[in-house]
Amino acid sequence: MGFSHIPTIWAASIVTTPTIGETITSTDSLKIRYYDKVDLSDGNIMIFRNDLNLIRQIIPGSNRDYLTISDDGSGTIFSVKIVKSTFNQDAKILCFI
Repeated sequence: MGFSHIPTIWAASIVTTPTIGETITSTDSLKIRYYDKVDLSDGNIMIFRNDLNLIRQIIPGSNRDYLTISDDGSGTIFSVKIVKSTFNQDAKILCFI
């Protein structure tokens, strides 16, 4: 299944694991590294199936069981815990915002 990031305007200032556009079969976490220091709002991170606009997982910004934030001195890293059912549909493109 494909994995992509929206909005793409941020693509020049971030690095993700798995990488943007990478095909993955499953994962237990996503890592998003911003080269600039950023703060997380009290909003949500959502992973959704692009072709149907179907939400697969929502992670509240305040949920530290599923979201950790670290600062390595040159940017901010968000680590998002993924539940197994998020990636249980083959050959679909999932996006996160």
